Formats: sequence, structure tokens, C-alpha cells
Amino acid sequence: MMRARARVRHLVDPPARAYAHPLIRARVTRWLAARPEYAPNAVGPDRAEWEKLTAG
Repeated sequence: MMRARARVRHLVDPPARAYAHPLIRARVTRWLAARPEYAPNAVGPDRAEWEKLTAG
């Protein structure tokens, strides 16, 4: 789980790819179900913006 999260956080993989493994998906689903009040907050650029900013 930590590796998948790190890959997303460091823009190595988009969430759909990093969290694609069924065991990781199940764990994220359980975690979110236990925290219905959770609202993610994005800090910094999304992947598309990052790619634009870092294009040579």
C-alpha cells in the first residue's frame, strides 16, 4: 500500500495504475468505507499539469 501511494504521490504512476492490483483496491475500498467523511485534498499539480511543466 505504501509503495502504491508513494508512486502516486511522486507522480510515477497515475492512481488507476498504482492501485490496480486487486489486493490494493480491496484495501483502499475498506479504508474509504470506514471513513465516509474523508475528502481528498490535492496539493500541487495533477499529472497532466506536471507533464506540461516538465516538458523539455
